[in-house]
Amino acid sequence: MRKVFVSSIAPFYKNFVRASLEKFSVPAFNLRILTFDSARALFKAAKKCRTNLFIIELAQSEMNYTKQSPKYFSKNILKAAEAEDYKEQIFLQADHFRPNANLEKLIKKSIKAGFYNIDIDCSSLSLSENIKETNYYIEFIKKCQPKGLEINIGGELGDIGSSNTRAEELEEFLQKVKGINKVAVQTGTVHGKGGAIDWQLVQNLSQIAKKYGLAGIVQHGASTLSEADLRRLPQCGVREVHLATKIMQTILEHPSFPYKISKQEIGAFKDKINKIPQAVKNKIMEAVEEKFLYFFNCLKS
Repeated sequence: MRKVFVSSIAPFYKNFVRASLEKFSVPAFNLRILTFDSARALFKAAKKCRTNLFIIELAQSEMNYTKQSPKYFSKNILKAAEAEDYKEQIFLQADHFRPNANLEKLIKKSIKAGFYNIDIDCSSLSLSENIKETNYYIEFIKKCQPKGLEINIGGELGDIGSSNTRAEELEEFLQKVKGINKVAVQTGTVHGKGGAIDWQLVQNLSQIAKKYGLAGIVQHGASTLSEADLRRLPQCGVREVHLATKIMQTILEHPSFPYKISKQEIGAFKDKINKIPQAVKNKIMEAVEEKFLYFFNCLKS
C-alpha cells in the first residue's frame, strides 16, 4: 500500500516550461491555526480538484508566534493526510528563513522534519549582503540535504511591503546567486489588506527569471487580492503564490469560532484552540475547504 510521504518540488520546477504548464501557478498555503483540521480540509479540496501540486508552508516567524515547531507542524500535516487517505507526495516548505544566530540549527531541524523546500529571505539586507548571505545558506542547505534528494531552494529580493524590486537588481541577483529554482520579488503587495500590483513589473521580472533558468517568480501576500488579480497571476509568469492571511481570517472570523479565543494570542492558546468541540471545528472547516477550492480554481492548480 502506498504511504504518504514528503518530497521536494524541485524536479517539477526544473521541468516547468518543458511540461507546458505556462498558465499554472503553484499555491503555497500557510497553515497557522488548527493545523491538523485545516490540512484535512486542504487535502479534501485537493482530491476534489484532482491536484497534488501545492505547497504547505510555515514561516520562521509563524513557527515562533503560533508555537509550532517544524516537527509538530510536519506531524500534524502527515496525520491529516492519513486521515483523509491522501497518498500523494506532500511538499512542506520553510518560508521566510531569515539570517540569525539560530538559523542553521532551525534549517537542520526543518530538514529532519521533512521540510524539503526552503525559502531563504535576506531581502531586508542590501543587495550585496543579500547575495552574500543567500549564497552562504544555499551551500549550507546543500550540505544538510538527504542523500539522493535535492532540496528546493528559493531566494528573495524585495522585502514584502517595501519598495518594488527593480529589474536591474534582479539581473544582478540572479547573475551572482547560484542554486535557487525560484525567486520571490516585491511587486506592490503587502501581508494583509492593501497594496496594488504593478502588472508590467510582474511580467518583466518573470521574463528575467526565466532567462536565468528559473521557473518564474514567487508572489507573496496574495490571499487578499481580488479574484480577477488572482486569476491573472498565472498568466503573467508567477509560478508560486503564497496564501496565508485570508485562510486565517476564514477561521478566526467564522461565526462558530469562539469569540473570546479569537481575541487571544494564537500560540499561547494553541492547545485551547485545538480543543474547540469537533462539531464546531467541522463547521469552520467547511468554510476553509471552500476557500482552498477557490484558490485552486483561481490558480488553475
